[in-house]
Amino acid sequence: MYRTEVEASLQLKGTRSERPVWSLPREAYTSKRSYFKTEYGNSIGTYGQNPRDKLPSDSTKQSNEIHELTMGTTKVTTHIPGYTGFIPKSDFN
Repeated sequence: MYRTEVEASLQLKGTRSERPVWSLPREAYTSKRSYFKTEYGNSIGTYGQNPRDKLPSDSTKQSNEIHELTMGTTKVTTHIPGYTGFIPKSDFN
């Protein structure tokens, strides 16, 4: 009886194994960084823009803008430039 079961199972066509789905080649992930705001883009301009167009012609220095990228930094507080200590609260947080 056991012998006939083994012979019958050996007569059946075997199943072929396949690669797992996670090992198949796929497109690399991208961060699409070009859609995010940067401090450089806000103050100087993005690629192709002339930074001289951002300031009036009679300006002597660039002003300090307050926006979402400067929150929690020394740009919106009265700390000395380069202060790296703890800033518990600013007026815009």
